[in-house]
Amino acid sequence: SNDPDTLITSERFGHLLRQRLGRGKSGSILVALSGGPDSVALLHLLAEFASENTGEIVAAHLNYRLRGAESNEDEFFCRQLCDRLGVKIFVKQQSLRNLRRGNLQEKARQIRYEFFEHLCLQHKLDLIATGHNADDNAETIILSLGRGAGTYGLAGMAARRGKLIRPLLSFRGREILFYLAENGIEYRTDSSNLSSKYRRNQVRQRLIPEFEAVFGTGVIANIGRAGLVMSEQADYLTKQAEKCFARVVSNTRGGKIVIAWQKLKRYHILLRRLVLSLVYRQLSGSLRGFRLAATERIFAAAAEGRGRIDFVGGLKAEAVGNRLYVYGEQLSIPEKELAVPGEALIGQLGYKILAKLKSAAEINDKIIRQGGNVAFLDFACVKGELLVRLPRAGDRLQPLGMHGSNQPADLFSDRKLDRPLRAETPIVLDREKIIWVAGYEISESAKVTSATQHVLRLEMEELPR
Repeated sequence: SNDPDTLITSERFGHLLRQRLGRGKSGSILVALSGGPDSVALLHLLAEFASENTGEIVAAHLNYRLRGAESNEDEFFCRQLCDRLGVKIFVKQQSLRNLRRGNLQEKARQIRYEFFEHLCLQHKLDLIATGHNADDNAETIILSLGRGAGTYGLAGMAARRGKLIRPLLSFRGREILFYLAENGIEYRTDSSNLSSKYRRNQVRQRLIPEFEAVFGTGVIANIGRAGLVMSEQADYLTKQAEKCFARVVSNTRGGKIVIAWQKLKRYHILLRRLVLSLVYRQLSGSLRGFRLAATERIFAAAAEGRGRIDFVGGLKAEAVGNRLYVYGEQLSIPEKELAVPGEALIGQLGYKILAKLKSAAEINDKIIRQGGNVAFLDFACVKGELLVRLPRAGDRLQPLGMHGSNQPADLFSDRKLDRPLRAETPIVLDREKIIWVAGYEISESAKVTSATQHVLRLEMEELPR
C-alpha cells in the first residue's frame, strides 16, 4: 500500500505514540526486538522519536535456539542493528528444545515477558514496547472467536496495558513492510512464520485473505474497531465485578478465599462468573488459563451447599453451606518451638501463641472456664518441650471430660468448623500428646485440678492484618 493516509511517517507515528503515552516524556522504553519487520520498524521509529519525546530506548532479544544457525543469525543481526542505531541491547539465550511436545509458543511467550520484566526491574525501565500490528490484533480476535471466547477474549490486544505498549497497533503489516522498503531498512524473516502447523499462521495465510475477499481490505480495521468496543465493554464489566467482589469476598487467615454465596447468587450470572475470575486472578496472579465455562460446576455445588471440585490451574473450590471456599495448595508451616515463658510466631496465619507460667493461687475457676483463645493447663502434666504446628493425619486428642481420644477432625466436626478452615487451626503439643487445639479444646490429661500448683497459660493472639 502507498496510500498517503496510511503511510508510516515519523510524524504520524509520533502522533499515535503521544496518544498512547500522554503528553511529555514517556520515560525509558524497552523494545522487544526479534529481528523481524515489525520489531525492526518499531526500533527505528522509536530511536528517531526518542531524542525529544522519550527517555532512553533500549532493546531486548531472546534467542530460543529453536532454528539452529538461523536463530544465531537473528541474534547477530539484532546486535549489529542496535550498534548502528546506538541502542543498548540485552540478549538472553534460552533453549526450548526439550519443550516441543507442550505448548511451545505459550512457554516461549512466558519466558520472553519474564525476561522483559526482569530487565525493567534491574535497569529501572518504564515501558515495554512490542511490535504487534493491526493484522496481529485481527488474528488474535479471530482465534478467540474460534475458541468460543466472550467479551474479554474478543477484546483483542490493548494499545496500552500497564507498562506494556503496542505503538504499531494501528498499522497494517503491509504498511510496515512498505515503510521498511521505502527507507532501505533490512530485517530478518522467521521461517516458522511460514509454517502451516501453527493455527495463527493458518489464520494469517488462509482466513485473512478470504475475509478481505468477502468484506474488502478495510475488514482488518473493522475487526480492530469491534475489538475496541469489546474492550470498552470488558472494562465496564470489570469495574462492576470489582464492586461485587468487594461486597461478597473475604480471606481466611491461611489465604483461602471465602465467597458469601447468599449474596453472590443475587447478581447476574455474568457478574458471578467475573467475580470467580477475579478470585482466580488473586490466587494465581493472572487470568491466564481461566475459563468462564469452568464456573458452572462451582455454582452447582454452591447451590447445593456442599461439594469439593477441581477448579482450573490447580485450584479447588469447596461449598460449605452458604459459603464457597476457593484455594490452592493447603498451607504448610514448619513446627515452631514454644518456650515457657515465650512465644511462637505463625506469620503465615497471622497468629502468635504465647506461653506464660502462673501459680495456682493467681488463677480462679472463673478465669479457667473462659475458653476461646486462652487455655489453662496443669504445667506438671506437660511432658517436655512444646511445639506448635498444624493438624496432621493420625493426630489424636483426649478432649476435656472424655475418657477416649478423637482425631481433631471429629472435634472440628462437632464444633461445626468448615472443613477448609480446619487445616488453618494451630495445635500445641508436648512430646507425647496434643495439649491444646487453639481456640477450641484442651486435653483432659492436662486439665487444671485442685492439686495443680503451677498453671500453664496459653493464648492465641491475632496479629494485625
